[in-house]
Amino acid sequence: MLVTAEIIAKVYYPALRAATRSTILQALCEQIVRDERAHVDFQTQQLARLRAGRRAGPLLLTRALHRLLFLGTVLVVWLGHRRVFEASGMGLVRFWRSCWTEFGHDLAAMEPETRPRWSWRIATAAAPAGADGRGAGSPLGGGA
Repeated sequence: MLVTAEIIAKVYYPALRAATRSTILQALCEQIVRDERAHVDFQTQQLARLRAGRRAGPLLLTRALHRLLFLGTVLVVWLGHRRVFEASGMGLVRFWRSCWTEFGHDLAAMEPETRPRWSWRIATAAAPAGADGRGAGSPLGGGA
């Protein structure tokens, strides 16, 4: 899953930023982290929608397999980029905890019950139309 790499990137790029004196690389790292946060937010919303129709057993298996994939990916990233983490002052324990903290937050956002309860179709159909013709509860606003 691409989201796994992007979650780890939210930890890796701040470490890379801290490890370099290059202002250009620091700026790139900041931009990448902003982009990755947006990507992860989008992907967790989509995964929550996809998981909404799953029964408990397959959903439990999906969660377990995702954790296993994440564990392996964290180890591979540490082994491949250890020098970056050490140069930033981030040891294995801090890297490990930071990754799992991010993963825990994002895994919760992937759960069907945590996804937004509205959609464009529901919001505009259920809410009275505002002066601009959009529903008051639409994500684009209106009515207020």
